[in-house]
Amino acid sequence: MVLCKKATDYSRKLLSSEDKAQLGRMGRGGRGKVVKVAKKYNLSIAAIKKYCHRSKKGIPCYEKGGKPPLLDEEDKAALRQWFTENRGVYAGTELDEKVSELAKARHLQRGKYITTFVEPSRKTIKRLEKELGIKTGQAEVTTTARAEATADIRNYISFIAFLAWAKHNFDLALVLNGDATQFEVGGKGSEMVEVKYLEPQVQLKIEPQQTEESQGLKFFIKFYLIINAKGASSDPVYIIASSRIPEDEIDVYRIPQLSHHCSGTTKAYLVFCNTRGCNVQFYEWLNREVLTSFIMTLKAQNNLPEDARSVFMLDGEPRQIECYESSSMLKDLHEKHITIAKPPASTTENTQPCDAGNIFKGSKTVLRNLPAKVPSGYEDLDRLLQDKIKEHFRKYSKSGIDYRHVKAAAEGLTRIKYALEKVMTPHIIVDSFCKTGVAPFDINAILKNCKADITPEDTLHLLAKLPQLRKAFTTKGEVTDALMDKLKLPKAPTHANKDSRVVHRRRTVILTSLGYIRDQEKRREEAEQQEKARQWEKDARKRATAVRAMLKDSPPESRISLVLNRKERYVTAKLV
Repeated sequence: MVLCKKATDYSRKLLSSEDKAQLGRMGRGGRGKVVKVAKKYNLSIAAIKKYCHRSKKGIPCYEKGGKPPLLDEEDKAALRQWFTENRGVYAGTELDEKVSELAKARHLQRGKYITTFVEPSRKTIKRLEKELGIKTGQAEVTTTARAEATADIRNYISFIAFLAWAKHNFDLALVLNGDATQFEVGGKGSEMVEVKYLEPQVQLKIEPQQTEESQGLKFFIKFYLIINAKGASSDPVYIIASSRIPEDEIDVYRIPQLSHHCSGTTKAYLVFCNTRGCNVQFYEWLNREVLTSFIMTLKAQNNLPEDARSVFMLDGEPRQIECYESSSMLKDLHEKHITIAKPPASTTENTQPCDAGNIFKGSKTVLRNLPAKVPSGYEDLDRLLQDKIKEHFRKYSKSGIDYRHVKAAAEGLTRIKYALEKVMTPHIIVDSFCKTGVAPFDINAILKNCKADITPEDTLHLLAKLPQLRKAFTTKGEVTDALMDKLKLPKAPTHANKDSRVVHRRRTVILTSLGYIRDQEKRREEAEQQEKARQWEKDARKRATAVRAMLKDSPPESRISLVLNRKERYVTAKLV
């Protein structure tokens, strides 16, 4: 509000600090001036005197009853900066602590004692949130490893280079992604926590807090899905953990009634493994039975030749990668022109269309809102599933059938199928690829998912070096940190070289690349040689110790010294 020069009644209006300072300056010059200003604006003489005193002494005026605001503009700017840096999403308690920290510092700067400081109330913080535009949402709890990986710019550089290479080699219909998710069919629902954020977020995820408590055991069913960039999906695969089955076996049941409309087929599978993490046998079966069949169907539907190349991006867990170390598996994939690639470690939420889109999240939301019973119209499927699960129990269990387990698993499968059919559409699948920047290839969308601060100069430098990075995927199957150092590409403040790490912890890798396979064979040979050398030295030392024990009581002139020659691998004995 700006004070009018004409006489105006301000007795019922809220004066700002600027208004009070202006009244103080106008009233300076004696009592007559104070009375004149008070009458002109219908304010009390005492109020004008107070404003004059503050103006004369250089004491600031405040808007509400002389009480200074909790935070001044400098503190609010610092709070905004706190949100924009790092990851931008904070738990509610973290915001309360940060506001309290800033308010306490401001209280002391005003010359007041720490003992007079009062913690800001919940109402005050809510008012501050509204003023600054801080939003409240529900976030999924992630891991520290994922938080660090999504803030590492080089993970996204390697992913961009891979997609730039793939863009020139594969038809969109043959760009595939596969991932799994776990549906909870018992317990308290998904683990979500309330968080605070300032800028719009692609996905709300937060690291686990120290106060987080376990919610106990829950019953999960794993669902594995393969999709392509044109909106098609493979035969669905449902996985149930069964401790009765041996660790190196799987028990597969083909159940057409479990298929969904988006797959375009009448096939679906129920698989029993020893654990939900599955085993190498499962992933070998998945590649030969589900992936290969899906690719052949896509080629036929899109009028593509049989020798058209396809690329399959997977999560990159150790057991998934292990099946591609088999020479027979690599031979099969090579004959069928299938390329296998893994994205950077711990970046699945931003690089995997299955995980980044609304397929899994939306279906889980539908599942949470469903009543805990078999959906209407699924009664026949429920009975069929119970029969199949009982068949598995009879095959592997000697202690009889756990009917509660059978009922819960069958009911859970029907509810999951219902939820997936409500959510999964070709449009949702295509949108999932768009969000990650995979198809159509979009560098800006990929970099937007990175939590690091990326300057326009960094982006231009990356584009200039992209041909060299793309060439590295052609020859070696990956972009190494050594090459990125050579090209002077940006890196995270807490940068760690990942070239020597195991495969599942590296950046983007083409697992079927000849250059990568040769490199892995060389690494294995070096590791075997080092292991043999360590074992030889261990055995040689044992023999030397035994000889010394035998000569312990012999005359001094007959004692010998044993020398190990590690390079030539022999032991020499010398008289002492």
